[in-house]
Amino acid sequence: MEVWQNNAFVTVLVGGVAFLVLFLPYVVWSFHRFGQLSFRRIIGWAAVCVYFTGLAVYTLVPFPEDPQAFCASTHVGYNLHPLEFITDIRTQTAGMGLRTALTSAVVLQVVFNVVLFVPLGVLLHRYFRRGVITSTLIGLIVSVCIETTQYTGFFGLLPCAYRVADVDDVDDVITNTAGTLIGALIAPLLLFWMPASRTLTSTRLVARPVTSMRRWVGMVVDGFLFYLIAASSSIAVLVAGRLLSWWPVEAEPEWISPAGDVVALLMVFVIPSLTGRGGSLGQRVVWLTPRWPAAAGSGDGSGGAVGADSSGGTVGGGWPDGAAPDGGQMGGGTYRGGSLDSGSLGSGLPSSGLSDGRTLANGPLAFAGGRGPAGGHAGAPAVHR
Repeated sequence: MEVWQNNAFVTVLVGGVAFLVLFLPYVVWSFHRFGQLSFRRIIGWAAVCVYFTGLAVYTLVPFPEDPQAFCASTHVGYNLHPLEFITDIRTQTAGMGLRTALTSAVVLQVVFNVVLFVPLGVLLHRYFRRGVITSTLIGLIVSVCIETTQYTGFFGLLPCAYRVADVDDVDDVITNTAGTLIGALIAPLLLFWMPASRTLTSTRLVARPVTSMRRWVGMVVDGFLFYLIAASSSIAVLVAGRLLSWWPVEAEPEWISPAGDVVALLMVFVIPSLTGRGGSLGQRVVWLTPRWPAAAGSGDGSGGAVGADSSGGTVGGGWPDGAAPDGGQMGGGTYRGGSLDSGSLGSGLPSSGLSDGRTLANGPLAFAGGRGPAGGHAGAPAVHR
């Protein structure tokens, strides 16, 4: 029981760390795939990280403390007879009461093998949107990989097989696959609250409000990419300099680190802002585009800026009088319906605003679940990233 508790602690700890490490890449992928962040799918992603960590912990570790002594004292066998566990249960529970039999080691081992793979079927079918048959086949493959890893001593890392003594290998695969099938079948009942990926993808190009969360995510992505590129550039120059003897090791130039910062500045902020729809890499990830007041009041809508007339004027020439979304005042530089934002957070300059990058270049903006200025439902804009 102590081993199981330790494994549970390691699963939560390592799984939590994995979730934190992979969270930013997941956010980037989610905005690219769905055009938004779904809190419920973030919960699902956390479950994926913790589950797969637990699957590895409970099936592949711990290693023997003394591999040589373990291999010398342990008999390693294997079973190729399907459903042999039924005979084992009958033999080892003969004469026991029902409660004692159900809590015996031979029964619990089979139950554990089934239960361990139920979450896999649930996640594959409902979260990753794989069919029941496909999910079951994936469970079969995962089980075979685990058994192979155990029997080969982690592919030669250990001098002999481990965690397979007195274990019915084929029956493990059967029970694991059965658990995956059960999980796939009950997934719609357990994860009915999980939004389908195809539903989120269908509204990927629909403009959404510019929120503080989106701006903060964009800045975090910018910061991460900046330091990643700066560090990588500096390390690359240092390695190249040493390999090619550009300078003595004890006299490495001091300009390497600033040069890495300049490279990162160009790649993350300058070059992206001069190409396409502008904005930094982080802003592009969260579909934000800077809007500059130099185009305000031009009336052609090309800049997407807010016009100066707040008493029924137009927004970039695209909105008729009185048709401002949500009835918000438009002259103050803030699009209260959610597309233009007068704040400078993430835009880089106090005089710039941000809009959703999926807005049409000339004309009305699209709203998620809202209506266009003429009263009709706004469709997804014809803008591609």
